[in-house]
Amino acid sequence: MNAALACAAYSTSTPLNITAPGSWTGSVNTDWSIPGNWSCNMVPTSTSDVTINSGAPAYPVLTADFAIHNISIAAGASVKVDGGKIAVGGKIISTGVFDVIGGTVEFNGTQAQAIPANVFKNNTIKNLIISNDVDLEGQDTLTGTLSFGKSSVSFNTLNNLTLKSTAIGTARVADITNNNTLNGNTITGNVSVERYIPARKAWRLLSTPILANSTQTINQAWQEGVNVSTNNPTPNYGTHITGGTAANGYDQGTTNNASIKVLNAAGTTFVGLNTNPGTNIPISTFGGYFVYIRGDRSFNMAAPTTAPSTNTTLRMKGGLRTNDQLVTVRAKNNTVMGNPYPSAIDFHTLLKNNVKDLFYIWDPKLSGSNGLGAYVTLSWNRNTNDYDATASASPVGRYIPSGEAVLVEAIDTTMAGSIRVRETDKTSNGNDHVFGFTNGLQQKVRVNLFAVNTDNSRSLLDGILTTYDEDYLNTI
Repeated sequence: MNAALACAAYSTSTPLNITAPGSWTGSVNTDWSIPGNWSCNMVPTSTSDVTINSGAPAYPVLTADFAIHNISIAAGASVKVDGGKIAVGGKIISTGVFDVIGGTVEFNGTQAQAIPANVFKNNTIKNLIISNDVDLEGQDTLTGTLSFGKSSVSFNTLNNLTLKSTAIGTARVADITNNNTLNGNTITGNVSVERYIPARKAWRLLSTPILANSTQTINQAWQEGVNVSTNNPTPNYGTHITGGTAANGYDQGTTNNASIKVLNAAGTTFVGLNTNPGTNIPISTFGGYFVYIRGDRSFNMAAPTTAPSTNTTLRMKGGLRTNDQLVTVRAKNNTVMGNPYPSAIDFHTLLKNNVKDLFYIWDPKLSGSNGLGAYVTLSWNRNTNDYDATASASPVGRYIPSGEAVLVEAIDTTMAGSIRVRETDKTSNGNDHVFGFTNGLQQKVRVNLFAVNTDNSRSLLDGILTTYDEDYLNTI
């Protein structure tokens, strides 16, 4: 063969773009579940590594529940969880926008996980589910519910978590046993627990849902760490507390009357704190405090008594109380029982030993005590399976909200009683109206006719209900 006629060897290359599975394209719309929005037309699964790159025509909005492994959000890209849930089994890496203000995030990996600092939009999460050992590495605010989805896991806040309270609602920690189906779950690290108080100069009966060994003082918590009346380091937070000297943590007012009290040893009346050390004691010293709240620290202490109030938020920071909490009830007179959890609780389900199924709750909107509030008595009615309240216009009920304390009594006054508050007593029911939120009057009249049975129980025979509304007509 003629060597001159042999084919010369050559090579060439052509660029080939390969898009890895799990890459968002946004070619169709914002729906996470549409295959056409993903590379290879494959919706990610719990084992997928998801990448959200910039430049997409649309970005995902999750309105249902989805699970992934790792997720990376590039600068200029975004993911929004709006009413849905995203379960993350691995890591979150984001220089873009990860918006979970209206959604739920679950961490359910098999190796310990971390929530990086500044990974969520506005550092805000609505609902957080812990199903693995998780560390919170940066400041984050929870507006909804913290819950657990698996046994024997730990959530370490690293002192970075805030449970937010606003006029709209108050964040809570749900039953960590999930109705006794889980066990061994823990929350470590301090948490800032807030309680929003609407504008109204009145007394409030407040609880302290942090551990007894927490060291933050009343002054550091509710007075925002200052006691000069004109100092307002954090607008819309804190309040003035009077009743002693500045050296003992008190603000100074024109009258200097005690504006924080505790129940005396006999359980008969509320008295001012000991003037020394005053508000320099740990706020967890007592389970409940009777506090006169004028508003936040912008309130002018030299102003006349008719001066308007302001909204404020009181907060405290410490380890959270979890698992069973035991309250000893004195034999005679009253005992303050503070709600020990950052969650509403159902008073009826509490485990009571020699304690009446009755409690007294302070409603600041009632005019009883110089227009500064009054007690409402709630007693269990086995016929209606609910509590009867002495003040029908009051919105209070069986559910004691986070941050509220009540008065309880023993049945047999010759011996002490006890109340065991359990995780399963937590509830998402109830409202924050007891703190002074505006509540419309019930525009109705109800008349019930009962027959008294031989055992003194009642049977409903008949009843009428008349309702009123400005849109109704007087004509028939």
